[in-house]
Amino acid sequence: MTRKTLRLAGYLVFISAWALLTVSLVWPRLTPLLDNTPAPRPPAAGGVNYLIVAPEALKTSAEAWAEYRRERGYAVRVFTFPPEAATVENIRAAIRRVYNGSGRPYPFYVLLLGHAHAWDRVEAYLPAAFVPLNLPQVFIDEAGYDFIASDDAYALEEGGNLLPIAFGRVPVTDDGEAMRVLDRTRAHETHPPTGAGRVQVELLASDSRFGPAFDQTIEALVEYFVETHMPEHYRWHMLYGHPGSPYTYPVDGFPEEVARRMEQGALLVTYIGHGSGDYLGPALSAEGQRGRVFDLYDVQWVTDAEDSLVTMIACSAGEYDQGWSLAEMLLIRPGGPVATYAASRVTLPAANTILGKDLFKILLKGEAQTAGEWIRLAESNYQNPGSDPALSTWLLSHVVPPLYALAIRGNGDETPPLDADLVYGLQQHAYNLFGDPALALAHARSDLDVRPRLLWQPFGRRVAFAGDGGLRAGQSVTVTLYTTQAAIRPRPVPPDDLIARYESANDKTVSQVSVRVNDEGKFSGEVLLPPGLPSGHYILESVAVTDNATLVGSHAVYLGWPPVGEALTSTVFWWLVVSAGLLWKIVPRRRP
Repeated sequence: MTRKTLRLAGYLVFISAWALLTVSLVWPRLTPLLDNTPAPRPPAAGGVNYLIVAPEALKTSAEAWAEYRRERGYAVRVFTFPPEAATVENIRAAIRRVYNGSGRPYPFYVLLLGHAHAWDRVEAYLPAAFVPLNLPQVFIDEAGYDFIASDDAYALEEGGNLLPIAFGRVPVTDDGEAMRVLDRTRAHETHPPTGAGRVQVELLASDSRFGPAFDQTIEALVEYFVETHMPEHYRWHMLYGHPGSPYTYPVDGFPEEVARRMEQGALLVTYIGHGSGDYLGPALSAEGQRGRVFDLYDVQWVTDAEDSLVTMIACSAGEYDQGWSLAEMLLIRPGGPVATYAASRVTLPAANTILGKDLFKILLKGEAQTAGEWIRLAESNYQNPGSDPALSTWLLSHVVPPLYALAIRGNGDETPPLDADLVYGLQQHAYNLFGDPALALAHARSDLDVRPRLLWQPFGRRVAFAGDGGLRAGQSVTVTLYTTQAAIRPRPVPPDDLIARYESANDKTVSQVSVRVNDEGKFSGEVLLPPGLPSGHYILESVAVTDNATLVGSHAVYLGWPPVGEALTSTVFWWLVVSAGLLWKIVPRRRP
């Protein structure tokens, strides 16, 4: 290879790197221009934006639900069907007729009131719609089914276009069960949960069964994603069924700890891993003992989870057209979560990764105001070129289908082409929301502004701060200094005490103080630093409650050694380095 060829290759590398870094820097400003989220459209005169479909046996609770939604400002219509008329075709026709007759408003909500188990309480039966599994027969035989139970399939037009309708199902057998879920929904909206739980996420996971290296990689990627792409004021509590993780727990007590985590008042409880209709798991011990993460038997331990949304990113945990699934039982039991979300069939791990990313992003960044719209936007996010403010996550969504196709490629004649519409489309249909689709999400508002006196504090025993945010004089503000998610503070923990290690790993609090707002609507104070605190990146967070709303603000602060590592890994730094190198190569210089 000649020197000229090497020089040309160097130019190409520098130019390609510069172009990629430049696009990465300007990408956040481009995405609003590319966002194709529909603009709000009110219903036409005499139309509605909330439709309830129910069997005649549930007419009393359907009318009660309709009355409540009217009180909340919705235009509502109720359709009830006798058992012989409650068919997929009739229900789909009714939904389309009302939607089109209302001028195709956005958002448009459909509440399906009734269970989808054909063998149980036929008077309360409301069937699931189905989507065919458009794969070669060899894959259908391997999966064990040739269709997907899907409520949003009621919104499929003849040409395959999916109408932007937000569905939710309340799978009940009588009016009593329906009224219990309605009462929980009403309480969540009229007296929304507030406080620190609104900025907490509970993350539960099973062992992957793909080996320790894979599990450790997944744990590191989750921590990277949380730190890099999620709002920094959220706290993530982790419970992991992999025995090598600091977030693991004794196998015998794993299900009870899952139930306790559901009752912490967190905004979101998410499970990621393996599942079936009645089981999540496994959880493994270092000695090889195998246990469950959670199953139908363990639902009885959940008695106070009304403040939380529960999502299960796993296979079949919401298999609502077969036996009673975990997602359904959690919702309809007294004290269960306000809404659940799970898949009716086997799902693809690769697509689950992207779905999880979009669920977290849209909820935690406050991009949706209702549960149904949150789910609809997350499931269709792959079709929105302006959905990801980070170029890296946008690229990830687009490379997953071809990478997954390569990973499973066997006989070329039997492997179907796996494009984004197939991989993500099947996933979109498999997952269903159980609960009211118009449920108002009680997430925190990022209205507070808190600032450390010094962004980088090389020494000292305290961090001074000041802030404001439209608060009333005398209100209390809780200010906390946290570690980042991946950081685990060194504490003296016995190596064989799994519970102590787990609690220590999840304890990200360094110091906390409560202060009062002054007459000017501002607050200030200091948080004390414990001795021996490691140098690094910390998060200063403020939380206040006002008028049934949780307000939050956060700011990074660097303690000890200067943040050289973060500077060296920033996009801006490398753009400057590559730009300088490129200029050095292309700008002619005077030779002596």
